[in-house]
Formats: sequence, structure tokens, C-alpha cells
Amino acid sequence: MRFLLPRVLSTGRQALLQQPAFHASLAQRCSFLPAIQIAPASFKTHAGYKPNPSEKPVNPNVRNKIHEKKRPIKRPFVPPPTKTEEELIAALPYIIRRTPYAQLPIYRKFMSGGNRCIILIKKVDGDRSKLVEDLTTALGLERKDIRLNPTTQQVEIKGNHFEKALDWMLQTGF
Repeated sequence: MRFLLPRVLSTGRQALLQQPAFHASLAQRCSFLPAIQIAPASFKTHAGYKPNPSEKPVNPNVRNKIHEKKRPIKRPFVPPPTKTEEELIAALPYIIRRTPYAQLPIYRKFMSGGNRCIILIKKVDGDRSKLVEDLTTALGLERKDIRLNPTTQQVEIKGNHFEKALDWMLQTGF
């Protein structure tokens, strides 16, 4: 309770300094009070409230950033698949289906403030572990750098191997 004492005294002093609506009649009734210089103060100025938003400090890192909605989405042109689905199903135990806009479902995800990059391959049907083995041999990576997410069933490649994985998918016929 001791920590509330300065706040109570401050608000009580503030209440005495504020000009009440019935000021004249109160001054006449309380003639024993010394003449108080009434200041036009309010709680907002007393508590340190800054009504002007231009006085608010600005983060210097925010100035140079482009808002997410204003960033251009640049995807390279992806040629149409060279093989049909029937040919791919007959040749491989898995298939990677394209998005509704005929793009390959391969995405680059930056983490840890842009220091770490992960490549995601989505929309995989069939034997996903065979796809992980084929990617390991085709991209020349170690097995520990490619993992199959057990929850989402997406293939995650550690490192920025976006171009290599995209070229391999196009050469395979997806």
C-alpha cells in the first residue's frame, strides 16, 4: 500500500488545482482556505500525455522497409510440364502437382531475421521418402539437410538451393 501513497497525493493535489464547476460558491463557503492559484491543468498533461503523434519517437529501421502488401511478387516464368501425369505416375512412385496458376509448388522461406533459408516443396503425393532420396542424390546434399515434415508432409531443404531444386523439378518433367 505504501507504493500507492505518491499516486494518491498526486491525484489529490491535481483535484484541488482543477477548477470545479461550482467554483464561486465553493470559494465563498470555504473562506478559511488560502487563495489557491488555479491552473488549467488536466490529468492528461499531469500524467505526461503527449497528444501530438509527431512527437512520438520513430524507429529508424522502419523507414527503409517496404510494407508487405506493397512488395512486388516476382516469380520466374515456369514452362509448362514436359510430361503428362500418366507418364510421371508410371515412371516415379511420387508426383508433385502444380498450383492452380500452373506454378511449381516450391517456396523459399527466410528465418532467423534472414540468416537461415529453407526451401519448401509442397503438394507431394505418393512415396515422399523416395522423393527425399532422389533430391539428396540430384542436388548433391547430405541426407540430414533434407527432411520430411511429419505434420504437413512437406519436404524441407536446408540452405538456399531454390534454383537447383527448381531445375531438377523441371528436368524431371513436373
